[in-house]
Amino acid sequence: MKITAHNSYSDGHESTIDYVIDDADVPAFIPGANDDDGTTTWGIDADEWWEFMAQYTGDGHGRDSSLGWFYSITVVEAADPALVGLYWENCGN
Repeated sequence: MKITAHNSYSDGHESTIDYVIDDADVPAFIPGANDDDGTTTWGIDADEWWEFMAQYTGDGHGRDSSLGWFYSITVVEAADPALVGLYWENCGN
């Protein structure tokens, strides 16, 4: 599986890092169906899956400060075509 992680910080620093992850290491993920309003209902393993992916966010910038941060991950390639294009984001300070 190939993912792209984008990291942004409140001081303007940004980075984009591509990762290739062995499919055997990635937890099972069951994508859900789209609801009537277009939002996605995630499968039962989604929380564990995104927690696993979160380890690929951050680049160490501002680790010892109180900078705000925004992280995102996009699945670029996967053995299961249903996973390609999945996107997750998180932010905080």
